[in-house]
Amino acid sequence: KFLMVWLDVDKPNTIYILQGDLMNLKEYNKLYNKGLISNLTDKASIIRYMNELDLIKTNSIFKYDGLPDTIPKEELEKIIQIHGYGIITEVEGNLYCLWGGEAPPLDAYYEATQIIVTNPWLKVNETFTYDKDCILIKNDPFKMGLLPIINRYNMYICETDITMLLADVNMRALNIITANNDKEKKSGEEFIKQLFEGKLSVLLNEELKMNDKAMLNTLPYSNMSNGYITQIIELEQYLRGTKLNELGLQSNYNMKRERLTSSETDLNEDSLKPLIDIMLFERQQAMEKVNKMYGTNIKVDLDSSWKEQREEPEEPKEEPKEQEEEIKDDELTE
Repeated sequence: KFLMVWLDVDKPNTIYILQGDLMNLKEYNKLYNKGLISNLTDKASIIRYMNELDLIKTNSIFKYDGLPDTIPKEELEKIIQIHGYGIITEVEGNLYCLWGGEAPPLDAYYEATQIIVTNPWLKVNETFTYDKDCILIKNDPFKMGLLPIINRYNMYICETDITMLLADVNMRALNIITANNDKEKKSGEEFIKQLFEGKLSVLLNEELKMNDKAMLNTLPYSNMSNGYITQIIELEQYLRGTKLNELGLQSNYNMKRERLTSSETDLNEDSLKPLIDIMLFERQQAMEKVNKMYGTNIKVDLDSSWKEQREEPEEPKEEPKEQEEEIKDDELTE
C-alpha cells in the first residue's frame, strides 16, 4: 500500500495523508505504532503480538498453485487458520474466499450445511449451501484452526516473560535503604546517585547514628538463588519448543543440560506429522471440489520448513563412542 504523508508548516502537529485527509499526530502515531509493545507487563498486548507473529510464520506452511488473483494465498490461510474454516464461492464472475457463521439445517452427523456471509465490500449478504453455492475449506475436522493452539502456549509464555522481567528488575536491588527523616533519606539518595555516576562517596557518621542508635539501615531485598533465572529460561524454552512441535516444526528443548545425540533429536519426529498431514488433506480435498465446480486447476502442497522436514534426510553420522574415547585417553595418559 502506498502512503503519502506531508506536514503543513502553518499548522503545527498536523499532517496530511493521501488526499488531504487530516489526522492528528497523536492519532497517526497510534496507528503507525500498531504492534509495538510499550508496556512489557500488558498481557493482552504481548499475547496478541505473539499470536500475530506465529500466524505470520504458519502462513508459509502451504504453497498454492493456480489460485485466482481474487484469492491471495495470505488471505486464504489467514481465514482458515484463524477461524478454522472458510468458503470459496463465485461473486459477479470472480472467486473469493469468505467467512461467516454456519447455519442449519444439520446433516446426519450434526454438521452445518449452510453458512451466512456478510461482506460490505462485495455487497454480499447471503446464505450459501455447501457443495451447491460454495465449497467449504476446513483447517481440520473440528474446524478449530491454529489460533487456539497458538494462543494457549503464548498465554503460558507471556507469564514466563513477565516472571523473567520481574526477576531481572528485582535483581537490581540487593538491599533497601531505610531512613527515619528527610535528612537521612537525602543522604541515602545522594549515596546511590554517586554510585550510578561511578563515584565513591562517604556518609558522615552523624548521619548514620544518633544516640548510639543506627538511623540509616539497609534491609535485604533480592534473595534469588542462581538457579532461579535458569529455571525460568528452561521453562520458556520448553514451552516454545512444545508449541513449535505442535505446529509441526522440529524444536528440541534440552532439559538435560547436556548435548543431544542424533537419536534423541529424531525421537519426536513422528509426532510432528499428524496435525500438518490432516491440514494438508483437508485443503487438498477442498481444492479438488473447487476445481470440479468452477473449472480451476488449484493445487496445494507443503512449503518452507514444513516441506524440507518431509524430504529424504541425509544419512545420520555415527555417534562417537564415548566409552572407547575414554579408554584411549586413559591409555595415552598411562
